[in-house]
Amino acid sequence: MNKPIIRSRSITVDNKPIRILMLIPEEKNCGITTYAHYLLMQLQPLGGLQVEIAINHAQNRLAEYALLASELEKNTNIIHVQFEFARFGKLFISGVGTPFFYRALSGRTIVVTTLHELPPKDKLFVRLAQCFFLSFILDKSHHIIVHTAESARQLHESHPQYAHKIIVIPHGMLEFNLETKKKNLPIEWKDKKIIGAFGFPAPHKHFESVIEAIAALPEEYVAVMGVGAQTQAHEIYLARLQQYAKELHVAHRVIWNGFVEEQKMAEFFSWLDVVIFPYSHVTESGALALALAHRKAVIARDLPTFREIADKHHCIQLFSTQEELAALIHWIVENPRERKQLIANIDGILAARNWKTIAEQHKKLYVKLAGSEH
Repeated sequence: MNKPIIRSRSITVDNKPIRILMLIPEEKNCGITTYAHYLLMQLQPLGGLQVEIAINHAQNRLAEYALLASELEKNTNIIHVQFEFARFGKLFISGVGTPFFYRALSGRTIVVTTLHELPPKDKLFVRLAQCFFLSFILDKSHHIIVHTAESARQLHESHPQYAHKIIVIPHGMLEFNLETKKKNLPIEWKDKKIIGAFGFPAPHKHFESVIEAIAALPEEYVAVMGVGAQTQAHEIYLARLQQYAKELHVAHRVIWNGFVEEQKMAEFFSWLDVVIFPYSHVTESGALALALAHRKAVIARDLPTFREIADKHHCIQLFSTQEELAALIHWIVENPRERKQLIANIDGILAARNWKTIAEQHKKLYVKLAGSEH
């Protein structure tokens, strides 16, 4: 367990301080680590919480998950697990460490789990295995946090006996200082119309759609792909994407920019006229939160998670077919007034999901759970 990130004044319930341990992945460059960082930074000024970070070093060493659970339960009121299957062990399938960890929890400590993803619908074996893993999480957690109403609906449908444990707290958003000009834009891109996509390369993100859109658009359109591989599976998919761009004769119009480091994020977004989210499966998207926080026009595939945002906040456009995607890109890029209106509508979601509000919702939950223990 590493050095605490935050240690502020303690809330007391019956004169006993509440301690919270937040379990996050070992990897530094992953969405959940970033999510936890922003959450903790906004919990700090609220005061009254004693929060420490714990790192999941067990990874694929399944025997270590029981020890990890035991260590977390020592002198702790609440364990808050920031969960993603890919960060909880992978041996043929992601999430294999899940039952080893949750079964080892004694039940004496309050457990909150934030599910950052749900099992995919399009891979039957993976879905069956991960639904099995999910049953351990639902059984041992006092509350399950999901980020969207769609995720809550899916859990209610698949595990109705645990419906009372499920709570929706949206993914937080932090408004960034914006680059109003295309900062450090390579000279050869100066007169180009730039669309972009970013994140770790994985097949369910269906980045092929971006390449196909470029092939269907005029020559002055280019794509900047802020994608960088962390695993062998990522590398295989990335190589496949690069080959696909060659096959469609648009390799010269697709720029592979690599993983976008946090300090380069504002510069990266300043280049883009529109950001594409062509995912085939999603239960929440930290990448979308980042794009909106940088006030970019967004086009996303018409999936329930994205539709929630489009219907409520009117700040993203949705597509169903490849033809619709190319047409929407052209329409948004060529119509500055429409693009500005889409961006102006981002104000609503930023107000509803600012990290201070999200942190306050977490604090309220922690106090409620700690109080129920007494």
